[in-house]
Amino acid sequence: MSATNDASQSEDSANSLIDRSSAAASTKKRDAPSATSEDDAASTSDAAPDAPNASRDAKRRRVEDPAPTSVPALEAIRQKLGTEPADLARPDDAVRLFSQRRGDSTCCYRTFMTLIFALCTLDEYSRALRACGLVRASSVVASVREIQGAIQEGWLDGFGFKGASLIWKRLKGAEFVGSTGLDAWIGCVEAGAALRRAGVRANVVGFDGKAVGATALSAAQDLVERLALYFDGRGDGVGWGAELLPPALLAFDGHSRAVVGVSRRRLVLLDPAWCTPRLECVSAEDLASRADQFEVLVVRPGVRDARTLPKDFKGQA
Repeated sequence: MSATNDASQSEDSANSLIDRSSAAASTKKRDAPSATSEDDAASTSDAAPDAPNASRDAKRRRVEDPAPTSVPALEAIRQKLGTEPADLARPDDAVRLFSQRRGDSTCCYRTFMTLIFALCTLDEYSRALRACGLVRASSVVASVREIQGAIQEGWLDGFGFKGASLIWKRLKGAEFVGSTGLDAWIGCVEAGAALRRAGVRANVVGFDGKAVGATALSAAQDLVERLALYFDGRGDGVGWGAELLPPALLAFDGHSRAVVGVSRRRLVLLDPAWCTPRLECVSAEDLASRADQFEVLVVRPGVRDARTLPKDFKGQA
């Protein structure tokens, strides 16, 4: 196939995504869910099941999506660290564990919820996130479906559009908002698209051990070094004050986790696969034994007018 035909197909795919996303966005605005309590949301999830003759795609799109629940995490992790030196996110009560259900594919959504909750510590971020649908009017973190809606709105504003095209191909014509399972899987770029639309300065960096001259270990070492600087208040962490230093999002090997600190050149992780907080500290060597490509999202301080933020916000270390 010629380069011209490839470009034409890519453009057609992008245009199709815009058309379908615009229609979905219009529907969402007409039927937007009101802010509900967790009990109200749970009742919604108990609605009658699909009719026996419903299509497979319709079943896949149906979402049982109560408001997310969480447990405090950082204080427990700090206690488990004991006297081990560590630079951690702050404050303790801003970091909570949002657990995914066994067997589902919502790890990045749950990790994203951890970051959203932490950002809401400051009113400036809480207002911005509420305005773009990542936080409900009741100050409850948005559900998976609502996060999907916020991501889609970010795509429509031009943020992270390359990733949107890949997800559209994976969905094979199904809508993104309401999708479940592997079809609904997102990464750091999709979370960044929603945050950037809110004016939050989310930056995504990839560490590729397959790049020329790189190895899995060198990529992991660069990742640990970058996050060590962040949690030490340098690099991406410059400007965060005593009131807040939010966690980072880390994706590798098909799974997402929150990074809540660094201790002795090891990343302190919070895994949405857990039901309760644990202490997991991983070195660059540990990471390199699991994967050779990593992606991390960090937030720099300050809310901006989204129109002034670059649409392409992913770089390579």
